[in-house]
Amino acid sequence: MSIRPLVLIALGLAFAGPAWACVALPDSDGDGVCDVDEDLDGDLDPTNDNTDGDGFPNYLDDDDDNDGILTILEDIDGDGNPHNDNTDGDLLPNYIDDDDDDDGVLTLGEDLDFDGDWSNDDFDFDYIPNYLDDDDDGDGVPSAVEVLNGDTDGDTFPDYLDTDDDGDTAHTLLDEDVDQDGNPRNDDTDGDGIRDFLDTDDDGDGVASFDEPGDFDGDGIPNRIDTDDDGDGVPTINELGDTDGNGAPDYVDQDDDGDCVQTVDEDLDGDGDPRNDDSDDDSQPNFLDFDDDGDGVSTINEDLNGDCNLENDDANANGIPAYLDPAEPADQVDADGDGFIDPSGGGDDCDDTDPTVYPGAPEEFYDGVDADCLGDSDNDKDGDGFDSDHIGKGKDCNDGDPEINPDAKEDLSPVDRDCDGFTDPPGTFGAQLGFACATTGPAPVGALLLLFGLVLSRRRHA
Repeated sequence: MSIRPLVLIALGLAFAGPAWACVALPDSDGDGVCDVDEDLDGDLDPTNDNTDGDGFPNYLDDDDDNDGILTILEDIDGDGNPHNDNTDGDLLPNYIDDDDDDDGVLTLGEDLDFDGDWSNDDFDFDYIPNYLDDDDDGDGVPSAVEVLNGDTDGDTFPDYLDTDDDGDTAHTLLDEDVDQDGNPRNDDTDGDGIRDFLDTDDDGDGVASFDEPGDFDGDGIPNRIDTDDDGDGVPTINELGDTDGNGAPDYVDQDDDGDCVQTVDEDLDGDGDPRNDDSDDDSQPNFLDFDDDGDGVSTINEDLNGDCNLENDDANANGIPAYLDPAEPADQVDADGDGFIDPSGGGDDCDDTDPTVYPGAPEEFYDGVDADCLGDSDNDKDGDGFDSDHIGKGKDCNDGDPEINPDAKEDLSPVDRDCDGFTDPPGTFGAQLGFACATTGPAPVGALLLLFGLVLSRRRHA
């Protein structure tokens, strides 16, 4: 029999299925591929066929493609014939294919733990080893595509092994496949040409997706793909500041200007867009205007009853809330926002320009301010009707005791109760002698002894 028929017989056996095996034909390297079948170029000389260029012809090389996996182990279906195992369908059987799954990552590099065993490297736990898996991380994007993207988020994990390719905390398949068709590559929320799984600002609202966790307005649309995060009718991209300075950016603040009127309620014409509502025509829409009606009184201070509901405040009863009514008399509102109206408007706030001055406010004596609006002297702390002698022309020598003042009755105690500089009542012996004792504390011991001696002397001469 000539050589050619032997070749044809061998090739036929090679694709004969499970019954095929190198039984009668030599297999020099014991890799499951007969020597005659390792003559890839068909020139009847297997010595010049060296797929991996390692200096060993295939028929003597137990790893023909040098991918780290022995040729005999590339018989995936276990039928004893490596010729019919072609995972990626590229016409090259795995045993001579250095990228078995055609994912752009050489099979040699898919041994992630470097233990020399490719079968135990399965990043996405789908029971398909990475070297045979065309989607290594199971995120719905083929590894071949993700290899070209590199490492989008710079987290040192290449995209083909990263389930959050853009680092926005959203899972590439579970979260960024918006239409849930199993293919994140056709989801581009903001239409900027960058698919969400690679876009650091999925909705193009000026806020990084990473900084938009959750669903602030509870509308079922995650903030990262919601163009109006707080659902107030104003696009997030137009609410990047913090108008009222409360620490919450406007795009997650339902009362942007902090005037007790929610932004959504400042849409007076009901067209769903508060940006075109400007009651006082000052070019500042109401939702950003601290004085909506331009009457000189801050909107927040037109909450007459202090319940943070400005719709029920209408002092002149014309059907228009005070905060939208420039005709509302300024003296009928609480200009300083302390909850009390000016007397000219029927209120009892003695200074409607100072929020620390109102009926019942804590009083700080001697500062010249009648904080509690009682109308009494700010220099009479004990309320006895006399100002402290430490302030101006006051005559109260002890403004902490209402029983000590110029009108008080003097007694024999060592206290100057009437603030005349003496401790005895007028007409007594001590007062006649002119003994002026300290107004606080006991009299000096020497003076008391002298007084006692004089009293004894008068009795002996009597």
